Amino acid sequence: SVRSTHQNDLDLSPQTSTESTTSLIDIHNGDVYKNIVHSLKNENHKFFISLTCNIDGAAVYISSEQSMWTFIACLNELKRSIRFNIEKMIGTNFSIRRKKSSRLIMQQMLAPIVTRLKLLQKPCLYRLSNGFYQMLRLYLIGISNDKPANSIVQNQPEPNALFGCAKCEIAGRTTPAKLHATPNQSGKITTVFIRIFPTEIGEQPEMRSNARWFEISHAVQHGIRFFTNDNRSHTYGYLGECELSELTFVDRGTSFMSDTMHSIYHGSFKKLMQLWTESPRKQPWSLSKLLPLIDCDLSKMLYPTTTARAPRSLMKCLKLKANECRVLLLIGYPIFKNYLQDVYYQHLQKLAFGISIGESSNISMTMLNEMNLLLTSFVDEFPYHERYVVQTVHCVKHFATTTKDFGPLSNYSTFNYESVVGCLSSSVHGTKAVSAIPLGLKCETRCNC
Repeated sequence: SVRSTHQNDLDLSPQTSTESTTSLIDIHNGDVYKNIVHSLKNENHKFFISLTCNIDGAAVYISSEQSMWTFIACLNELKRSIRFNIEKMIGTNFSIRRKKSSRLIMQQMLAPIVTRLKLLQKPCLYRLSNGFYQMLRLYLIGISNDKPANSIVQNQPEPNALFGCAKCEIAGRTTPAKLHATPNQSGKITTVFIRIFPTEIGEQPEMRSNARWFEISHAVQHGIRFFTNDNRSHTYGYLGECELSELTFVDRGTSFMSDTMHSIYHGSFKKLMQLWTESPRKQPWSLSKLLPLIDCDLSKMLYPTTTARAPRSLMKCLKLKANECRVLLLIGYPIFKNYLQDVYYQHLQKLAFGISIGESSNISMTMLNEMNLLLTSFVDEFPYHERYVVQTVHCVKHFATTTKDFGPLSNYSTFNYESVVGCLSSSVHGTKAVSAIPLGLKCETRCNC
């Protein structure tokens, strides 16, 4: 990938700039990148290139247990306009398995990748496409996945588990799935329970980190045990080693980025739409009888010319694509002012305004603080029943932190990797070989297990 990169396309100027900028424009303005620059400033070879990685699993066929795992990365120093071009992406691994990978197998698949990345962390002479040579280090600094992939890669429980959050150590609570569930009177009736993650105003759970993992694992090795309020043993969701945390600048909490595609547009916002459209009409937030009027207003709305897909009917909200949900949240939210009660509309505004700031191309520190206040309030002051504060709602609280660490959310959203994953998926039992896909660096391994 570096060989196909022109010197002018590789921007290393943030690593030598003496100007102190407080605005967040790209990943190099985030705290993580700045900390790397600071840690290398006294080294002989201080220039580096950084990677953001996406690890994704998909079923090869519908209703099939056979799964495909892709390991794709991009160079953060490339210009934003070409960074996610398929010929500039790096395919580090490609694996097809008969069953979904377990946490142990995932760590085994990551091990050779980590070994290679450790070697690349040392200074190495790279040749660019125009014949120019540059001594560079290479670091993986961020991982952008959906929640199920994060739990396997981080070696942590499922997202809806007791300690299922990828960013913090909040303990979930179990509650009946139905608001007014009654105790079982018959063995034929089963009460379904779900896990919720409500927080009080000002409550800030302990954040995940390598240091916390070392602290907890050390305590467990010395016979110290941790218990929940109902006397259940736990380790705060740390199930074992995470191979990626062996790398110099990968942290078990910070490096796992909050992703807008799965956590916001197909997560918390879709949860709100589900509440509006599927709740009983007696609920104060229900819009079920107003859906035809809302759809009529949406059909009259003018969207920017860059809109790839205008939102379909709200009656099909559970079938909407993530980019449709994105347009509906960021542009179409004013439609709901005429239909939602004030408390629920103002709550929706907090999400729309907060994510709009995070998606901005230039974010000042004032805007970042506003984003943090809006999204924290969205979770802590959730006006619906706390039974609905599931993991996709709780995780909204962490987006301002990720923005502070890595800059605007659009620079590492999994939206950027969808086309590459789609190309790789189509090559399985298809007419296009993996080697024909114009990735910057071809997939190194392909295993069938």
